[in-house]
Amino acid sequence: MAGNLLVGIVGNNCVVIAAEKFYENQNTICSLDGKITVAWSGYSADSMTIIDKAKMYTNTVHGLNSPANRVAEFLIDPEIRVLNNLPTLPYTESFMVASSDNNGQNLYVTDTYGTISHVLASAVGRKSDLITNVLVENYSTANKSILGTVEFALKTLCVISEPDAKLIDVSVTAFNRPFEIVDSSIVNQFLSKIEFSRIVNDAVKIDEV
Repeated sequence: MAGNLLVGIVGNNCVVIAAEKFYENQNTICSLDGKITVAWSGYSADSMTIIDKAKMYTNTVHGLNSPANRVAEFLIDPEIRVLNNLPTLPYTESFMVASSDNNGQNLYVTDTYGTISHVLASAVGRKSDLITNVLVENYSTANKSILGTVEFALKTLCVISEPDAKLIDVSVTAFNRPFEIVDSSIVNQFLSKIEFSRIVNDAVKIDEV
């Protein structure tokens, strides 16, 4: 899939999603009810339509106790698509759905064929296979505190994405904390740290040659 890249990671007490943006005002992440976070990659008009329906669904059916897996199921429900005149399989977008509550930290990923996966770390969008492999290789040794997970997500995203805070959204979904989008100035600090580490590592490699 060639949509914008999303990187989702389950931390010790949080779920972090880092989303690439193709332009500064692009919407990529939202909260349904303050507890469920949804990010999307693909055709934005279709994504926003089905997400608006999901917001209504969570409020009317589950109130403020919507389980993340039910939200993921709703987002790919073919009957909902037909009723709202949206493309059926294959879909034009993929989703990440994150939650952090009494049931722990959960991250669900959907693909364009309507499959749902319950994961600890994954990527969707362009070059997602490559980025998912990077996540798998580094997940067990990564610092998974909130700040550590944010840094891990950004570092992984920037394997292929431009390290520009204006073109990246980062969400944190944590237990007993309000949903938040990390301020761009903080994202920029992380990106500067990541870039500095790359420069140092490259210099070390040159010295070793």
